[in-house]
Amino acid sequence: RARSLSELSKYAEAKNEFEEIAKTNEWRGEKTAASLYWLGLMAERQATDEKGYNEAVAYYRRCYMTWKKYEVWAAKSYFASAKLFATKLNQKDAAKVLLKEMLEKDRIKDTREAQEAKAFLLGL
Repeated sequence: RARSLSELSKYAEAKNEFEEIAKTNEWRGEKTAASLYWLGLMAERQATDEKGYNEAVAYYRRCYMTWKKYEVWAAKSYFASAKLFATKLNQKDAAKVLLKEMLEKDRIKDTREAQEAKAFLLGL
């Protein structure tokens, strides 16, 4: 339901749903990691200034730092964060450091996002 609301650009309702998922102890794990990624994605889509992009990065960072074992969501969060640093926040050096860190992770280096990250890193 939360994801559908997000895709329909009903961000306020979707945010409430994702936050509920993230704070419910019984759903701890992959659902929490996915919720944090989606909260970051929604913040990114709504951002109009540096503050908005920093909010998105904070959600992404929380995902990849606390939910490392869910490599799909961690990889998506790492890569999304790095893209924001490189494109919207004009911090290419921070993006490079983040991508290198991402590609050093054994659980992440074989994901589709890691392949995209390698190509993105070459372009920076």
